[in-house]
Amino acid sequence: MEPILVAGIDGHKAMLAVVIGGAGMAESTYERRKFGTSTAQIRANDLTLSFVSPAEQRIWRIWAHTRVQLVHTQQQARNRLECILEEGQIKLSTVVSDLLGKTGRRILDALVQGEADPAALAALADRRIRATAAQLQECCEGRMLPAHRQILKLFLDQIDDLEKQIQQIDRQLAEAQQEHVGAIERLCQIPGIDVNAARLIVAEVGARAESFDTAAQLASWAGVCPGREESAGVSCSDASAKGNRHLRRVLNQVAWAALRTKGSYFQLRFERWVVRLGPRKAA
Repeated sequence: MEPILVAGIDGHKAMLAVVIGGAGMAESTYERRKFGTSTAQIRANDLTLSFVSPAEQRIWRIWAHTRVQLVHTQQQARNRLECILEEGQIKLSTVVSDLLGKTGRRILDALVQGEADPAALAALADRRIRATAAQLQECCEGRMLPAHRQILKLFLDQIDDLEKQIQQIDRQLAEAQQEHVGAIERLCQIPGIDVNAARLIVAEVGARAESFDTAAQLASWAGVCPGREESAGVSCSDASAKGNRHLRRVLNQVAWAALRTKGSYFQLRFERWVVRLGPRKAA
């Protein structure tokens, strides 16, 4: 009997099933008990291959995934920047919601240039900031060493470079999806979905989601529906499958943004479910 080879490609992963059978081949007791036959046979029509996106859509995914990585790296640089401020006893984040906003960036640039007077630093704040001048002076009373200032400049330069790269990727992805602007605009009409989330959703499922016959199939593929694991008629687990981690992440972010939209249908449903299910399951 000739060997039977079945293969299916899914992105970067490959599934390879090789079943070899032949006359005179030794069989173990385990194999006979498990299969009940002398030879296990697998044929191509018995396997359901995984979803393989078109070539154009795979290019969209490359841009979208790269953008997510750059945003993650930028957030890490922001966190390390705040750690340097804390080490220099500068508590700027207690009175400024965004360290890289107008007020925060002015004070950070002044610190890099060597300014150490709390009053001078507090005077750089925007007039619309809620914190008082006394509070700003108190949070700027620290001991920034020359090493702190140098590292602070490195992080600020890194954040600026990453922001330029993210903007470049946004332009490239918008140009690549130019033919599907209508689908992106319709997605943006849903509460919680902005342009970046809409572009990532289109990159993952396509502009029309033609590869999925029903919404249930799409939800199962994304891993946002309850799972079903049974054995002998007994339910063992209802945990969701891993699914597409990129799509699942953006859908989770969109869900939290949607339930914070005042007066929206999603907020009303969340308020009804949160008492019984808890915030994470309700979202």
